[in-house]
Amino acid sequence: MKCWPIPNSFLESLPTEGDRGSYWEDRHIGFNCGVDIFCPQDSNVFVIESGTVLNISQCTERSEFSCFESTMQCVIKCNSVMYKYSFLEEINLHLGQNVEKGDLLGKIGNVIIKERVKSSDPFYLRDIAHSNQTSFLHLEIFKSPIMEIRPYSYGNYLGEQKPQSIINPNLYLSGLTKETQI
Repeated sequence: MKCWPIPNSFLESLPTEGDRGSYWEDRHIGFNCGVDIFCPQDSNVFVIESGTVLNISQCTERSEFSCFESTMQCVIKCNSVMYKYSFLEEINLHLGQNVEKGDLLGKIGNVIIKERVKSSDPFYLRDIAHSNQTSFLHLEIFKSPIMEIRPYSYGNYLGEQKPQSIINPNLYLSGLTKETQI
């Protein structure tokens, strides 16, 4: 069974093609490798599927884009896939920890500082800032084991062809909503 990661997300289900934050959305600098689930800052994030914490690391830093807030990311290996949860302000897990579906993973951070977005920043960052939904979970799913994908930048694949190790979250989590577990 799998559970919805953010009970107070703004949408009831994953964004689909054409929605802001959808899988493989063309961001004019690359393609979205996952889905963005918009929610209020400090929202609790829960583990979708039982597994083991493989990585906890820095995701974004202010020094990289002036409009980014510092956030973290966590990779959890499950039976056949790996989930990468990004843009967290707090992670309540530790490396090597076994986690169960529904365990508290952490809290969502504010990803983009709206007042610092410049006209020279990538369009998708300006679009997110304009929407006033600057906090969200960026969720990527990979076939296990993860094969590093390059070129890659902040959840965006910068190449032309989709890497075979990336899984479309809409297909893998088909039917999962705030109200329905799968």
